[in-house]
Amino acid sequence: MQAMKLFYYGSGNPFHPSSGMDVVLRGHLLEVADGTPPPLVRIVLRDMSETVPQGSPFAGDAHRVFRPGRLRRPGHLAALRFKLAHVLRGRPLMTIGYASGEAERQFKADLRADRAVFVVDHLQSATNMPLWRLLLSRHRFVYVCHDFTVRTLIDEAALARSPLRKLSKLAQSAQVLLAECVLIAKSHRVVFISSADRARFRWLCDGKSETLNPLLDRSEPTAADTIADRFRDEDLSDTTVFVGSPGFAPNAYAIEWLRDRLAPALQAVGAPVRLLLVGKGTERIPAPGDPTLRGTGFVTDAELQTILSRCLCSISPVVHGSGLKIKLLEAFAAGCPVVATASSLRGFDFVEGVPVISIDNPSAAAAILMHLRERREAGDDGRDAIRERWARHEASRIGRLRQVVHDAID
Repeated sequence: MQAMKLFYYGSGNPFHPSSGMDVVLRGHLLEVADGTPPPLVRIVLRDMSETVPQGSPFAGDAHRVFRPGRLRRPGHLAALRFKLAHVLRGRPLMTIGYASGEAERQFKADLRADRAVFVVDHLQSATNMPLWRLLLSRHRFVYVCHDFTVRTLIDEAALARSPLRKLSKLAQSAQVLLAECVLIAKSHRVVFISSADRARFRWLCDGKSETLNPLLDRSEPTAADTIADRFRDEDLSDTTVFVGSPGFAPNAYAIEWLRDRLAPALQAVGAPVRLLLVGKGTERIPAPGDPTLRGTGFVTDAELQTILSRCLCSISPVVHGSGLKIKLLEAFAAGCPVVATASSLRGFDFVEGVPVISIDNPSAAAAILMHLRERREAGDDGRDAIRERWARHEASRIGRLRQVVHDAID
């Protein structure tokens, strides 16, 4: 009899993270890396130029990385044909960025193993798994659910200006709901990174699911990272930070609120608080004549750590979408104070004492930021308490994903 195999399917780029999904996947991979049997990793990368760095525990020949097929089909007509083929196969258009014929062939090959457990980390990672093959498989699956994607798509439909885009998002939400229900029903164990999302699916997986708020890999920056850090000499003590790309509709809505509602409220009371927008595309956010707000664009891991370790607080006025807000998880891990809407805080199991704001009352939000600044000037920035809560979370959480996977193997 062949030895048991563990296949770990992911998507994005855990090696050079640029999104919350990447950050969480990196932490999960490192958590299970030293288990028995060792995981055989299959990752669909987001970009043709991305590679697995030397020294990574997943750089060996047993692991596989794939490039999305659409990036290898230049030309407008070819791209349209590729999209049409993707949709005709019953797959949501939102997953096309991770569609790969090579990855699908690898999945078929892995299914031929005598004894195996498959971990599917994020719904996007099932893009190249035909549902009928998944349902007929005799192997066990562990599904790691990052968010309630249906809710996110419905919210994006509500925010869309184009009727065609609204229709597309709503149609995709139905496809996604079917795919996610099949994956959850098939899985031997289901891990939710948000307790709120677990509650939504309790009817389908009660008794075989649990919530595991993620851990984060926080490696020390290299000397080169420190030299290249644009913020290493900047005073950020009066800066409130929002992390998120405007390319994602819920983030774009939050950025508009920061620019059009909160920034004027801060100026109206003469608050010496600045707003810093961090994330790809934020450098293009127009703020004519507004000294309180600026966008910095994409930042490296080292730069984000510098910002979070020195700023006044991290703010999340997000009211749309689903899933755990990884931007806040990174803030908590860095000991950074957080100000957020109730929606942003939903799903965290270890958070307490966070000031809650309402987007309907920007003046009250401005007052909260002023209060945080006054406390900081008085020598109480609240960071020690946040670090203690994060330490307790780490102590209670470490190794639990590895145990879930091993339980499925046994």
